[in-house]
Amino acid sequence: MLFHKKDPEADFLRRAARFPANETEAYAAYLDELARTAEAARQDPLGLRVLAIADTHKDLAFRDTLSPFLEGIGAYDICLLLGDITQYDLDVILRCVPREKIAAVLGNHDEPDLLWANRLTDLHGKVREIAGVRIAGIEGSFRYKEGAYPMMTQYESLELARKMPQEADLLVTHDAAFNPSRGIHLAHRGLAGISYYLLRSRVGVHIHGHLHSEYRRQYPNGAQEISVYPFAYLEI
Repeated sequence: MLFHKKDPEADFLRRAARFPANETEAYAAYLDELARTAEAARQDPLGLRVLAIADTHKDLAFRDTLSPFLEGIGAYDICLLLGDITQYDLDVILRCVPREKIAAVLGNHDEPDLLWANRLTDLHGKVREIAGVRIAGIEGSFRYKEGAYPMMTQYESLELARKMPQEADLLVTHDAAFNPSRGIHLAHRGLAGISYYLLRSRVGVHIHGHLHSEYRRQYPNGAQEISVYPFAYLEI
């Protein structure tokens, strides 16, 4: 039996604290068991118009592709920055987007004080109500290398997700949900804590960056996954 009867999640975390950093099979089994008993995600439209920006990696400093993108979209209620956006990129973004409309999470290449230094709303580890929508955030990626950047182990991501407020409508992250596929580099296997939060909070929409790929799909519990690169206009 994977879980202890009295407190299965706490029992798993006690054991997970001793796992090697690259462990995937035990986390996959744990999340599969959670998924079997998870309630369906909420399906109600949020009525939110979103400008999302991800993984510009200083590109905007050399070529402003954001301005022409903005000319082709409608009004938006919020601009979500999904991480791996340098100060050079932010300088361009802040010329185009009102600061008060921006909420963000850091990426695994970002300086830890980037959002604070630019007076931007930081969503990490919190649930904030913006434009009538409760938005939760998780920064960074799996810790695949050393360095003082926003990264965490799978165990740390689960601990974070368990402590976050569970009442949210929208989850905003840099990384994707956990994917144990062996063919994927550790940097892109996602975070178990993101999967946990999706299953436990019943959040209906998950928006992320990190994978440098633009797609939409549906999780087994009905939540929408939206991967952004580099810009997207979303009505959710």
